[in-house]
Amino acid sequence: MLVNGTVVNRDSVIPAPEQNYPVYYTYGPYLVPVMVEASSPDEALRRYLEGSVPPGLAGLPADVRLLGYRLDTSRGLVRVNFTYTDSVHQLALTNPDGIRRTLTGIIATLTGFPEVKAVMLDFEGHAQLGLGQCSDLLRAPQVRPSTLNDEQTIGF
Repeated sequence: MLVNGTVVNRDSVIPAPEQNYPVYYTYGPYLVPVMVEASSPDEALRRYLEGSVPPGLAGLPADVRLLGYRLDTSRGLVRVNFTYTDSVHQLALTNPDGIRRTLTGIIATLTGFPEVKAVMLDFEGHAQLGLGQCSDLLRAPQVRPSTLNDEQTIGF
C-alpha cells in the first residue's frame, strides 16, 4: 500500500499528516496570515522564527531566539521566552505600534491551535521592551486577540 507516496505494510508507523496553520506577520497597521506546515504550536512558532519573512511583511528581528517554550496542557497555557536583543529594544523605541502588532501576531499564531487558550510572552524577564507601550502583553496570559475579528487583519 502507498500512503503519501511511501510504501507501508502492517508494521509501518504512519506519521500524522502535517496541517497548515497561519502565522501572523505585520504589514503596516495590519496582521497578515501566512500559512505554514505545522503539527503543533511550538512547530509553528519555530517556523515563524526560523523562516524568512515574506517580502513586505515584518516579524520579530532576525536575531531574536527562542529560549523557552512550555505548554501546560491542563490549563491550555503556553509560556514563551525570547532573547531580549538590542534590535528588539530599538524596534520597540522606534516603532512601538509595530512591536505591539508583532507580539499580537505571535499570540494569534499560538492561540490558533485548539489546545492553546492563552499565551505568556517573556523577553528574558524584561517587563518592558522599550518605553512600556506593550508591557501589558508581557508576562501575563493573553487570549486570542479580538483584532483578528475586525478590519486589522488582511490576507495577501
